[in-house]
Amino acid sequence: MLKRTSVSNADMRGGGNGKGGDENDKHSPPRILGQEWSSDDEISQVVLDFIAPHVGSQTRAAEVGCGGGRLAVRVAPLLRHLHCIDISPKMLQRCKAACDEAELPNASFRLLENLEGLGSVLDACGPLDFIYCFDVLVHSDLHVIHSYLQAFYAALQPGGLLFVSVADVTSEAGYERFSKQAKFTVGGFYFVCPEILRSFLSRIGFAVVTDCVNRRRRDTAQNASDFKENIYYERDYLLLCRKPDVEA
Repeated sequence: MLKRTSVSNADMRGGGNGKGGDENDKHSPPRILGQEWSSDDEISQVVLDFIAPHVGSQTRAAEVGCGGGRLAVRVAPLLRHLHCIDISPKMLQRCKAACDEAELPNASFRLLENLEGLGSVLDACGPLDFIYCFDVLVHSDLHVIHSYLQAFYAALQPGGLLFVSVADVTSEAGYERFSKQAKFTVGGFYFVCPEILRSFLSRIGFAVVTDCVNRRRRDTAQNASDFKENIYYERDYLLLCRKPDVEA
């Protein structure tokens, strides 16, 4: 059984060395590339809701699309080992620098030389209990999304968990963003609907554990004052799913 770790939003903001960030200084430059895309609280809440409750000190995990390390520095302290994977050598260097600064010796770094090689890179990581690919597939078309999901399924141990996000055109904030985007570019968003993602996952063999829909402020039927708006929950579709313990 995995040993769970108790964490808070303050822990998430501070990264692995326990040094909290100055959340009140909005004019200070981002400490890690990518932090300018959302607040510390928003990204920390994603980790607290979708990753932290499902990992522990013996978990072997991989982050696909680690970027500058804004999630890695929050997630690695919760794990036995984190494999950080990115298609950009510069991003891997930035991620490594962030993890080194946070004093995280249990993080390693792997270059994905091309999209077709994802399966081989994941295989090289060894047994994986948890894979996450957050704020990455929002920039990918359906064929890439499908191929990534297949690779994730093949790489996970039986009973392993996958956390992914896509851009959701059916959400209020997602449609607002979509309507302002003239066409898809890699630097923009590729919008899908939750049904497409859930259909892919089901056909591949995953079972859904939870998603972000009931955490949305603008879309929920509950009292909106009970919810703190999070751009990722409002615009995207976040989902946690499980590979069966025994394959059919």
